[in-house]
Amino acid sequence: MDTVFEYDSLQYSSLVPFPRLKRAKELVPSEFLRAYDWFLANEGSRIDRLPYGQGTPDEIGFPLARQAGIHSPSVKTMSYPGKRYVLSVHSSNLDRYPDKSPIALENGTWIIEYSAQDNSVGITKQDYNGWLMNCLNDGIPVGVMTKSEDKGYTVQGLAFVESYNPISHSFLLHGPVNPQTECNGYFDFTERSSLTRSEIETFAAGSESEQQRTVLRVQRAKQDAFRKMLISAYGSRCSVTGTSVPEVLQAAHIEPYRGIRTQTVDNGILLRADIHLLYDSRLLSIKPHSHTVELHHRLATSDYAPLQDRRILLPEGASQQPSDLRLSNQYKLFQVALLNAS
Repeated sequence: MDTVFEYDSLQYSSLVPFPRLKRAKELVPSEFLRAYDWFLANEGSRIDRLPYGQGTPDEIGFPLARQAGIHSPSVKTMSYPGKRYVLSVHSSNLDRYPDKSPIALENGTWIIEYSAQDNSVGITKQDYNGWLMNCLNDGIPVGVMTKSEDKGYTVQGLAFVESYNPISHSFLLHGPVNPQTECNGYFDFTERSSLTRSEIETFAAGSESEQQRTVLRVQRAKQDAFRKMLISAYGSRCSVTGTSVPEVLQAAHIEPYRGIRTQTVDNGILLRADIHLLYDSRLLSIKPHSHTVELHHRLATSDYAPLQDRRILLPEGASQQPSDLRLSNQYKLFQVALLNAS
């Protein structure tokens, strides 16, 4: 049976506070380790064909991909210690799935909005989306390959699955995962500097559930501070609707939350609660530079239709205004969602 994603929130995010390749290696089949080494060694390289069939690397001995986009090696070929996971994903069937090239972030990493498998076409008993959700829940990286402009592929490297959006039916992949990017903490959902000594001790000795509760508490505290910054910058008004009722105003991240480094005024917009939900679910976006609203076509005949092309309210200080680079990255993800729904 296919997995049905039903969550309280419109975006389901990983709660693994400090995802690491070393930690993941303890949860996956031993064969995955050779595959991880291959993706690390070939990060950024171009290959003529996907690594399965005749393209399977001799030193690996088993396929690192399959013809369809999401690859999870069969339980007949290797033993999973617990849950079943995805080993790799690739974008090649662009007529069916509108996956795009990686979107570069300011810190040198990239993100990809990767389409969930469409089970409405054909019949499958394989729960590839569910196995990719297992990667999200447990902090397991996947190898990522993207179609090149020619007939080849680019090995983007390893990426963590950071979130799933049930509205756009897509997973957010963040990479490349390698010793340098891990050392820089680019995949951490909180910084150790944000923790008290007792909280650090919890991370050293506590269970993973205790670690996740600590992370949630820290995130809530930081979110409160982030909201206060945006309320001050936007004069206690929703930037899209102008609503000034404080109880319904929320601090929206332009780029997804990844610790205090993303809790900056230029990575936030003050939005009314319902507008925030539409923004996070890729049903509404804000164009960079023009700072005007664009709606998903699903909202064209809704009560939100008058918001189309509306220029948002901006803080007076240039340093407090939203980053056009970050808005551009978010807008690209919105465009992928539009293609997914077409």
